[in-house]
Amino acid sequence: MIINHNLSSLSAFSSLRRNGASMQKVMRSLTTGLRINSASDDAAGLAVSERLRAQLRGVDQAIQNTQDGISMLQTAEGGLEAVTSMLQRMRELSVQAANDVLTQQDRSMIQTEVDQLKKEIKRVTDTTKFNKKRLLNGEASILWSSDDEKLRARVNGELSDRDEYRQQRSIEGNYKFEISASPGKAQVQKSNILEYSQIPQIENEDDGTTETSDSTKVLFLIDISGSMGDDIQRVRDNIDSFIGNIKSQGVENIQIGVCTYNASSGADAQTFLNGTLWSGDLEDIHDVLEPVAPYNGDMNNYEAVTAAVGIYSSSFSKNTSASQKRYMVVITDVDHNKSGGTEESLLSSLNGGNGIEDDIQFSAICPRVDSSSEFYSAVYNTGGLMFNINQDWSGDLTTSFASKIATDTIGIENGGEISEFPPAKDTELSYISKFISDSGSFVLDTPQDITITQGANSSTITLYAGDTIEELTKKINDAIAGDLGQAKYTNDYTHFAEYVYASTKNSESVEGTMIIRSIIPGEEGEIHFSGSEEILNALGLNTIQESKESEYKVSVSDAHSGEYILRDAKVTGNVIQGAITESIDVEFDSMAGVIAEWDDKNKEYRLLSIGPRSSVLHLSDNATKIQTGANEGEDVVLKLGDVSAKTLGVDRIDLGTVETASRSITIIDNALDKVLTQRARNAAQQSALEQTMQTLMVAREKIMKSESTIRDADMAKTMMEYVKITTLNQADVAVMSQANQVPQSVLSIMR
Repeated sequence: MIINHNLSSLSAFSSLRRNGASMQKVMRSLTTGLRINSASDDAAGLAVSERLRAQLRGVDQAIQNTQDGISMLQTAEGGLEAVTSMLQRMRELSVQAANDVLTQQDRSMIQTEVDQLKKEIKRVTDTTKFNKKRLLNGEASILWSSDDEKLRARVNGELSDRDEYRQQRSIEGNYKFEISASPGKAQVQKSNILEYSQIPQIENEDDGTTETSDSTKVLFLIDISGSMGDDIQRVRDNIDSFIGNIKSQGVENIQIGVCTYNASSGADAQTFLNGTLWSGDLEDIHDVLEPVAPYNGDMNNYEAVTAAVGIYSSSFSKNTSASQKRYMVVITDVDHNKSGGTEESLLSSLNGGNGIEDDIQFSAICPRVDSSSEFYSAVYNTGGLMFNINQDWSGDLTTSFASKIATDTIGIENGGEISEFPPAKDTELSYISKFISDSGSFVLDTPQDITITQGANSSTITLYAGDTIEELTKKINDAIAGDLGQAKYTNDYTHFAEYVYASTKNSESVEGTMIIRSIIPGEEGEIHFSGSEEILNALGLNTIQESKESEYKVSVSDAHSGEYILRDAKVTGNVIQGAITESIDVEFDSMAGVIAEWDDKNKEYRLLSIGPRSSVLHLSDNATKIQTGANEGEDVVLKLGDVSAKTLGVDRIDLGTVETASRSITIIDNALDKVLTQRARNAAQQSALEQTMQTLMVAREKIMKSESTIRDADMAKTMMEYVKITTLNQADVAVMSQANQVPQSVLSIMR
């Protein structure tokens, strides 16, 4: 029996301490629910558990990423659905425009809606975004640039992909294109035969027969200042005989316009019956000439005359029927001085300085001057005719004037023969029979616009009544050369439109026609006209040389290494499909490797091959990748193609004619196929992402279960351990209490 070392108590104490440590672990497991709370609990198990936790968190984020990808595709689908709807409407309009029941005006209105739909497709492709990322213009897959504005990439999908070992492979970089051409043919069109108009026929209301009708307008600018005095009465009488003399030459319908003027009160346009500027009644002019203003000096009559011309300039030009010509007669009694000028200088100024030479075919001035025939003849040759108010106008003087009016108005001279064919280049359109309707009205009574379209380019020209054949030809030529951009392909850009006055050969074999040429081969270079039905019928264009696509040899190489990807591949048309990757088509200039040279002998543009044309295309990967897994390489690349109007080809839609409208149906069908292919691809990708998300959720569940098995505590087992340890603790305390009583026995021995 010992006191200093109570071994029983010490043993019980040790057991109690161990049980206490175990109690702490059990209590921690019970409170946290985890079997492993620190590395000391299970170092290997903790490592496995932490890796599983990292995997689990990655899977959770991958699920969110996948949902974002689905949302992006749904946004793209919304834009594609809108584009599809607009293409369907464009196709419907194309079918409508292909119906020949419609007029050109009808097609023009339809074209207006189509043009708006083109703009809307561009807007949708430019503004359909997800988190500021454009989805429908190709930028979400590939970025590209080129040193040639005509070389452009059509993006159908991503630039990068994975090889058989799941390694990322990108083909971004610089690619050199070498293109040589075997030129095809460019379209050539020819107008109807342009000929002088016959005298318009109008129906006689009395017996239903037809008779010729020809008319002219004569504007009298009459000085009514006091210096004219009694001569006003003589002027009135002379006008009567003058008009009668003109009618005797066969011009039955004469419209008279009067503008009185004097130096002090300026010019005053007279309005005849019913508010019109013109009258056919001579009595109207008598009433106008009754008042005579007081004399106030006539040294400033020049200004008064020019002001009078200004009053009538708008009504005197651009608005007359085809059978009407316009003439001006200026009547005064003194010289029209301006800085020492004479009547001749005034006439020259009126016909040139005031810009009315295109509005007035013939002018006459009537001053009180020498009336020798020699003087009249000289002035007549410059476009004017001098009258003397003291002379009887019914004589030879007005006979000559009346004869010219009759010739100009109805084409009758020397016995009434029709003017020669073909008409000269300076012949106004008002003389051309094609510009006169069956009812005898002139189709250019008001200015008319014609739209000339080639590919995605267009130009609008305006035709006026006073335009000559040469001016019409020049307007068309300049539009093709400049606005349609064809001048840059040739050194001689004056033959895009030509009037055939004297026949030669080939395209210019028929006199009195207009030849309209394109120099761009194939469909892209075809030129179409739209506008007023009457104007297009007047032009009556038909194709005498059909377009034919060029054939090209195309080589594609790495611009840095020179290694060829494609060599001497034969291509018809100006699009290379899948040359670098199936996700990219490359469009190039139809005139690549070609130049147009004018052949004056054969009267045609010759398309010549000038050897390979080199251009460089830079491609940069900008693929939209969705991280659909917790580990590297577990991603999906979305195939988001370009569905802009230019890439789809609908920017070239022209419904101006039945032919182009019919062709547009096929173009739109092809565009619809591309958009529907993109929609199908998006739907497949969305379905795949949704399936991926389901797989990730299953994986998440399994990973969580595995991690739980390793990390989580078995609460029943832990509770059992807790009860055991608690019981042992109680036993240890009891034993320890008993062991501590043993040293007390020593005292009983010592008593």
